[in-house]
Amino acid sequence: MRLLNSPAMATRMRACAVLAVILMVAGCAAQRQVEAEAAIAQCRATIPAQIGNYVARANCINGVSEQYSSPGDGASALVRATRLSIAVKVDRGELSPEDAGAQLAVVGFQAQQQQAAPNAARAAAAAQLLGATRPAPLEFHPMQVNSGWSASCQTIGTQTYCSGR
Repeated sequence: MRLLNSPAMATRMRACAVLAVILMVAGCAAQRQVEAEAAIAQCRATIPAQIGNYVARANCINGVSEQYSSPGDGASALVRATRLSIAVKVDRGELSPEDAGAQLAVVGFQAQQQQAAPNAARAAAAAQLLGATRPAPLEFHPMQVNSGWSASCQTIGTQTYCSGR
């Protein structure tokens, strides 16, 4: 009975509760991502990528993005504004669809990088809270055998992989 009331047990129970919440939120986020991707695919299927359609297509995709993005998500808002601006230029003939795709890819990448930094900080904080440890570093063990045969082994986590010659 004392074990259940110990400080160590309380810490473990808090860690388990935090982990359960993280997993629940991650599951919801994954479901929302699947729904958003399906809605964007519907936009792309119903509005062909042709000159004159790019603004309508961008508006459709932006609507989905706005519906599924988090409130105050500046990176997604920037991507939506850029998508629409680029679509206007394509429909006017000022920019080729290929160049538009390249420009939007650069902005999308920059937005992902902007969003990744806080996510990495939150993941590190969660790992520290849960007492997670870093994976073991890779180890290489060259071996020499009397028969002239040699092997090189690599340990990854708890598994060891060897190749011989």
